[in-house]
Amino acid sequence: MKEPQYIKLMWLPTLQKSLLVMEDESVFTDRQLTSKIILYLDLETWHNHFRILYKAWLTGESEEIYTIQSNINFRIISKIEKLNKKLKGIKLFYWFDVDRSKEEFHDFLWKNCPLSNEPLIELKNVHLNNTFISPNHPVVFPG
Repeated sequence: MKEPQYIKLMWLPTLQKSLLVMEDESVFTDRQLTSKIILYLDLETWHNHFRILYKAWLTGESEEIYTIQSNINFRIISKIEKLNKKLKGIKLFYWFDVDRSKEEFHDFLWKNCPLSNEPLIELKNVHLNNTFISPNHPVVFPG
């Protein structure tokens, strides 16, 4: 059986560039599947809400984007879990990281899933930004 292609959702200023191939960080180019993912996950709403929270982070008003249990993050993870049961040939993940602009996180290395506290699985043959995945949730973390 062929391994699924690993794709991640990561907030970027342009929604159409927010689905990336985990192997090399290239934009996922299957237009038909991208359209279905955007519709199923309601990514336009998620993207706009995240943009507001990102701007609030930039001004020091909120750190919600760096809290995995926050509404913006947890809801999209839950939707991805449901969508992954329907997808064939790909597995979708949500990219998450700590606030690396804070000195205490400059050298932070992910070891456990912040949702389940289970040890993370290290992936091979992927870009460094996509080194670890949760064993129980569709979340990917940088190495």
